[in-house]
Amino acid sequence: MLVTARSAHDSLGANELPELFKIVTQREIWLTLRELVVVDGSTALASSPEHNDSIPVTKLSLESDHIALRFNDERDASAAAASDCARYLIADRDRIRVVAPLGGLFPIDSRDPCTIRAVLPSTLYRIQRREGYRIRPTANEALVCRLPGRAQRSITCAIHNLSVIGVAIFLPADMPSPTVGTEIRHAQIVDGDDVPIPVTLRVRREWPQQLADRIQTVLGCQFEHLDSLAERRLQLLITRIEQDRRHLTTPTYS
Repeated sequence: MLVTARSAHDSLGANELPELFKIVTQREIWLTLRELVVVDGSTALASSPEHNDSIPVTKLSLESDHIALRFNDERDASAAAASDCARYLIADRDRIRVVAPLGGLFPIDSRDPCTIRAVLPSTLYRIQRREGYRIRPTANEALVCRLPGRAQRSITCAIHNLSVIGVAIFLPADMPSPTVGTEIRHAQIVDGDDVPIPVTLRVRREWPQQLADRIQTVLGCQFEHLDSLAERRLQLLITRIEQDRRHLTTPTYS
């Protein structure tokens, strides 16, 4: 079964965490956990990825080779430490859910009874919500959308943003704007030399975008009749681009 970001985010079984979103390198794990420390959001400790019996975590911090989880009170900390079930750190940030299976927990320090510490996870899952999650290509990324043109020539359009449910594209200055509701068949999402991803677009809106030296029209399009293979390839593409960007970030170990 294809695990889409929607099904992955909204219904996670203990044995169904999607490999697509798996992170195993310590550098990426550290960077992702650092994001949880500095960005506000909901964080909890649970016995399963479903998040049904979670205990809220009020503060998360990194301490060399382990993480510290602070709870509202000693009762919550004791309940978390006493559980014999598999433990998962679950954090929601904007349109991302992070699920980290935790290893061993250290005994509670009597000097800090509201905090428990755990071994730094060796694996975590950074799961994108399907609806609305978008990436904006940078100048260094060869990501474009090709539209069918005349005489079997395609029209290459820069991409404003891309998700698995649609794409916003910059129209060339000499191309007339299609009306809202127009279906554009035989379009392609192209990333460098990779095999293009075939898509059908439905124009949903248009707006002017102020650039450095000009104003350019942007078309917001929804994908129509997207098959499971194309959807999976789009999700893999978005995930890989995001991972590549995180690789360019140097972690601060403190």
